[in-house]
Amino acid sequence: MIFSSSTIAISIKMFPSISSAIYYLKLPLSILSAYFLFSYIKWNETALNGNEIKDQYKGEMIMYNYNALWRTLKKRGITTYSLINHYNISSHTMSNIRHNENITMETLHKLCQILHCQASDVIEITFSEEEAAYYQKIKDEHFRHQ
Repeated sequence: MIFSSSTIAISIKMFPSISSAIYYLKLPLSILSAYFLFSYIKWNETALNGNEIKDQYKGEMIMYNYNALWRTLKKRGITTYSLINHYNISSHTMSNIRHNENITMETLHKLCQILHCQASDVIEITFSEEEAAYYQKIKDEHFRHQ
């Protein structure tokens, strides 16, 4: 089954014991945007292969990166080899970090304990221009009403 670029996927956490489900809505963005705030993601036409979605995300925006972690590791003199072999950080987790992919809050906490640092010394949050403008608008409105 092929989905066009106007198809929207929404990940919803249904129950704590069940992983996120993805729902496909074939509605115009004008209708959806009236009810939801979206961060725009470019979607290629994607084919569903069972439950696997291939090449679903081809966006330009990366919401976070681990550049701070690499600086902190260098400053502390700790290598990725040491994280894997002495501190029991899995090689899969290190691969996720190298590719700016998700890690768990538990892993973030563990890295902070190992490195004696704050989360901001491990991960940097970045915003697209649209998001930065949106959050600045909220911030301005908040301080205007005080």
